[in-house]
Amino acid sequence: MQKKKNDLVNVPRLQRLMDQQGLDALVATTMNNVYYLTGVMGEGLRNFPYDHQTYAVITRDRPLEPYYVTSQGLTNQALDAFEGLQGVAAYGRFFRPGPFLDVELSDDDHRLMDISVNTPSLGTSLDALAFVLEKMGLTDKKIGLDEINLLPGYFEKLAEKFPRAGFTKATETFRQIRKAKTEAEIKRLRATAHVNETAILSLLSIVHDGATEYELAREFARSVAGQGGTPQFICVRVGPNGVAAEREPSRTRLQPGWPIFIDVGCDYHGYWADFGRTACFGEPEPRVREVYEALKASHLKAIEMARPGMTGGELYEITMQAGREAGLKHYERHHTGHGIGLELYENVLLQPGNTDVIEEGTVVNAESPYYEFGLGGLIVEDPFVVRASGNEVLTTISKELFVIS
Repeated sequence: MQKKKNDLVNVPRLQRLMDQQGLDALVATTMNNVYYLTGVMGEGLRNFPYDHQTYAVITRDRPLEPYYVTSQGLTNQALDAFEGLQGVAAYGRFFRPGPFLDVELSDDDHRLMDISVNTPSLGTSLDALAFVLEKMGLTDKKIGLDEINLLPGYFEKLAEKFPRAGFTKATETFRQIRKAKTEAEIKRLRATAHVNETAILSLLSIVHDGATEYELAREFARSVAGQGGTPQFICVRVGPNGVAAEREPSRTRLQPGWPIFIDVGCDYHGYWADFGRTACFGEPEPRVREVYEALKASHLKAIEMARPGMTGGELYEITMQAGREAGLKHYERHHTGHGIGLELYENVLLQPGNTDVIEEGTVVNAESPYYEFGLGGLIVEDPFVVRASGNEVLTTISKELFVIS
């Protein structure tokens, strides 16, 4: 099978940040960071998040040639890696006997036999990681460990095993590297946004008198899955229920004039979409239109005014002020958006006092939701790319209040 080159990693940015911190190597431990470096979405990390360990190790000078560490049973996933994989180290036990039949094995079969049968497996994930650090000549280098998903005690045990090496925590380093997206990442985010908005339109297409939240949510999930994506969260509430948006969709039946709160997300080829729209079945109450127009003004101002070099806190203040000036004078939010990419929430967070800097290529999810007892929930939310030449919204569906007759 033809391997694809890793075009996700922002190599100049990665090397610059590693140089600033004096790092010779990085060890990724989370599903998203391992995928970023290898192209492998580790099933062990997805299905057993509390105890499974999979790593990707890169050096500053060979950032696109990772060494992959995983359990022997999941070495098969290394066959899906980007080109340039330097090697695979396994731990634990798994059994793939044969062949006992007179058959011709494929190239992938031979490769899998090499990495999962013919190559000895180490005892533990720590043993396998130590083996790789030695093999890559890093025993006296400065190594950044993505500490957030290391098993307890591993950080200290590595420092004891390699006293000449310098180990430092690097979860935040990975977050900063991934804050500015490559064009390949933006292409993936655009594709995921398309899956999400197509599913929203499918949901809206079945709105009718008496429709339940459950029916609408199920239609969103069906559409996402049919497009090859994975539904991740579905906040669909009708009428006054919208004040508690994150509850499970209920069997409450839609009534004429009620707003429909839609805040939904999915992932597609590793990248996330998260955005929302508000609809109304029949002519909305004047209060609904009044509030929604203020939210839309707040939202559009965020997209218009975001610039490289601006902090998350500054864009938060601009967004809030726009909503208040548009008529929602009591509008308050704990945040008005967040970065998005391989994870739902990435740097930068638009919240009071946030000093993290928005950069060229940062993808921001600008959101202006509102929750009011008795009225329900209203929202308008979109992802956009911050560019010096003008920001690019990744969605195409209307930001107007959808009125369905």
